[in-house]
Amino acid sequence: MEQFKIRQEHLKLSDAVSNGYSELESLAEEMREWSDNMEEKLSHTEKYERVSECAETLEGFQEPDVPEFAQEQMLSVMQFQPGRRGLPRRVRRDNAVNYLTVAKECAEEMKTEREGKGDYFEAQCEELDELIGELEQTIDDAEAVEFPGMFG
Repeated sequence: MEQFKIRQEHLKLSDAVSNGYSELESLAEEMREWSDNMEEKLSHTEKYERVSECAETLEGFQEPDVPEFAQEQMLSVMQFQPGRRGLPRRVRRDNAVNYLTVAKECAEEMKTEREGKGDYFEAQCEELDELIGELEQTIDDAEAVEFPGMFG
């Protein structure tokens, strides 16, 4: 079993969302490059299909807008740290999901604090609801991504 160092990172809600989606985008680019390199000779194989499907799923994520009033909210995220050989794709995906999960939880807490406090806060709750829904969908879809092994 692989072991990785873990560090705690303190950052803004908007940065957590951005970091999570940036890592997913980076993984999408890697998988698309791998798929493109396989296309000519291996396009009829199961491996090619799995790599292409993974790339397509990862390419489908769109970073949502964080409401302006929530962007500066601070939070803490635990992240696996790369060693000499970097991090495997699944761990990088898990780091991205962790950014998004903590951001979603922060948005949920902000929403709970604002509920029932008048029209001004109700509008903010609606914006937070939209963010929470988009993050939840991305988290669910990203967790379902299975990265094919290099040789399997």
